[in-house]
Amino acid sequence: MVVYAKQEEQLDASVFNLWRRARLRLGSPQRLCLPDMEHIALIMNDKQWLVVDQRQSDMPLIGWTFSQYPGLDSLHAPVDCTFHYYHFMAHYMGGELKGRVISQMQTSLESLLQGCEKPDTSCPSVQRRQSPASEGKFRMQS
Repeated sequence: MVVYAKQEEQLDASVFNLWRRARLRLGSPQRLCLPDMEHIALIMNDKQWLVVDQRQSDMPLIGWTFSQYPGLDSLHAPVDCTFHYYHFMAHYMGGELKGRVISQMQTSLESLLQGCEKPDTSCPSVQRRQSPASEGKFRMQS
């Protein structure tokens, strides 16, 4: 992936701790389709969060990478990360896009955490990719 620009940032502790709770409850990686952003998804794992365009084979637009995963002794402190611009236009609309993604991520994760009893089974908005074989598309003919 080509990185057009990057900058060191600090992510608010409340946002990161919400992700941490979702990761413990729902598993990792997470793929969230953001409700007010058509064709945009957020893929989150322990090392990075990527905002991708689903219309273009999950082409990355922006992302956060975490070089050091914060410990439990600093839950109140902002989390150091590197913010990446992967798309040339994302640099121009980065602040607006970043704010909308974080806001919708918080809304989606909070609703998933409130509505889920068990991981993965009752959360329809968490989409995980499956291989064609597991979907039954490729079966041996007898």
